[in-house]
Amino acid sequence: MTTTIQPWKHVLDYGIFTYLLENQHCIKSNEVSRLSKENSDLREKLSSFRINEKKKEEDHILNTLNILRKNNRTISFFYKNGKDWEEKTEFELYKVFNLIAPELMIENSTRRCLDFTGIMLNPQRKRELRSPSPIPTNTMKTILADMMVLDLIKPSDKKHQIKDTNEYWSLTDFGKTVYKMIRQEIMLKKLDEGIDTSSENDTE
Repeated sequence: MTTTIQPWKHVLDYGIFTYLLENQHCIKSNEVSRLSKENSDLREKLSSFRINEKKKEEDHILNTLNILRKNNRTISFFYKNGKDWEEKTEFELYKVFNLIAPELMIENSTRRCLDFTGIMLNPQRKRELRSPSPIPTNTMKTILADMMVLDLIKPSDKKHQIKDTNEYWSLTDFGKTVYKMIRQEIMLKKLDEGIDTSSENDTE
């Protein structure tokens, strides 16, 4: 059985082909315009997303700095030949973090943080603190836990000997960013006051 192709079908197919051929430039132009608009919309959305993400990060940093400033921790000191804890003093977490952050750039132990914090914050410089444990261990652990909750520090990833029972901590990337902001604030403040900080161990 043979199939008869109607003459009008040839005319219709030829007409469609001719139309496409004559208008291919217009069709391509429309397609390019559509793709260009889609790319433009995508770039705009991506730019808006990046701006929003940057704003969120900045807000997170400022919020963390405010939390550090508005929260105090009481630290007691035990002096050499002393009989009990003395000199209960409140310190901003902001000040304590600024103090120990450089010690945690790579990593350091709770014990080292405890000794270092005691020495640096000792209210009576002329009196020698006992060693070890110049300040309460539980106080230091609470402070470190507060900083971990704020995503400023984390347990160190470095491996240690099995017999080493010390707890080790290091700054997170976010902690490094916050510390950078604190140092910039302090240096700008000192610059405004005309104070040289090149050899100063600042604990403000």
